[in-house]
Amino acid sequence: MIPYLSFYIFLTFLQYHSFGIPDFNVHIEYYFKGGEYLKGTFGVFWFVTSLYVLSILFHIIFLLKNNIVLFAVALIFYLFSYYDSINYNNIFFVWNINTVLFTFIFYYLGYLYKKHENKISHLIENAILPTGILILVFIVLNIYGLFDYKLDIKYQIYNHLFIDIAIPLLFIVFILGISRKLEDILVINKTLSIIGQSSLTIMYLHIFLLSIFQEYTPLALWQIILFSIVLPSFTHQVFKTTRITSTIFLGTQPTRNE
Repeated sequence: MIPYLSFYIFLTFLQYHSFGIPDFNVHIEYYFKGGEYLKGTFGVFWFVTSLYVLSILFHIIFLLKNNIVLFAVALIFYLFSYYDSINYNNIFFVWNINTVLFTFIFYYLGYLYKKHENKISHLIENAILPTGILILVFIVLNIYGLFDYKLDIKYQIYNHLFIDIAIPLLFIVFILGISRKLEDILVINKTLSIIGQSSLTIMYLHIFLLSIFQEYTPLALWQIILFSIVLPSFTHQVFKTTRITSTIFLGTQPTRNE
């Protein structure tokens, strides 16, 4: 949670001096409320607190050492998330903690994947083509209005009970399969590894950078997206070099001796 606070102060400071936003108290209020109150530059910050609560809850239940209980909780939470979405969508929950109901099952599936990774890795690689075809079919159907699909966890917009698991899993399996195939290409492997390690820093900074580039540069969209990935990745590597910055912005110790 230290990076959550650090990036919030850092970006608030930049906005205050760059854009003249005067009401710092509003930002402090939003910081403590979190969730749906966080918009614009801070819009993605809701994910951090939600994930924090989710990981704590999962590990508490995991301590029971009972796989049946873990599965039952994941299933019950998932089903109840739709009840919550329908009946309590307009009620504010601090830190969006009610999103844990929906995301718990994906955290559980991630746990199962890591547990059985060696056994199912070849199945994931073989699933690239079929999952890719299914993803393409869903995208085409959605474009032509034959299948209206929307999933927004932040605002608890869930529409299809089982498809809301199936479609994210299709993308996850497809990306995992492609990633495994790319592992053998050293340059791509190294590049994607750096981006992957920098993912949280990219998450914190990319909306701010996208806004800056769109407003103040003539760059094309693909260039803006590229720089909004490259610059945070470089910043992440810089943060790793000192004890202070790695602790404050990454929540970790530096990777090399100073």
